[in-house]
Amino acid sequence: MANARLRMKLDAYVRKGFTPNSPSPRLMDWLETWYHERAEANLRPNSRRSYENAIVRLNKIAGARRISSLGHKDMAAIQDGLKCYSPKTATITWSVLKNALEAARDENLIRTNPAKMVRPVSGRRRPMKVLSPAQAAELIRNEPDPMWRLNWLLAFATGH
Repeated sequence: MANARLRMKLDAYVRKGFTPNSPSPRLMDWLETWYHERAEANLRPNSRRSYENAIVRLNKIAGARRISSLGHKDMAAIQDGLKCYSPKTATITWSVLKNALEAARDENLIRTNPAKMVRPVSGRRRPMKVLSPAQAAELIRNEPDPMWRLNWLLAFATGH
């Protein structure tokens, strides 16, 4: 029993790159370690959820890559993978990646932070869909509740 637990602990250390002769950890392993051991305790609940979601996005894009082999092309691929998200989501995800890789550099797992070699990603702004005056009038006309009809009229008239 103790031998099995020791083997599991040693395997986790090797996977995370903490033994002298182990390969550098995969991005997914490092993000998990960094988040739970360094970042999570300093975050508020909403920030925790944002970080956890960012880690899921990063793992889908490049989680299997070893952090020591991450380079400019990998950063460009991650940026391309983040372009489908909103600018805020892409920025948060990139910030999580940059902070995690900076911590890996501080731990001497990598020599330089590859996320600092490229400009931050901005995401894609989705065009706002606005009703035409005719569509707004039809919506108001088709509303059966008089109070909601008034609310819609005021919202469209004031732009709220």
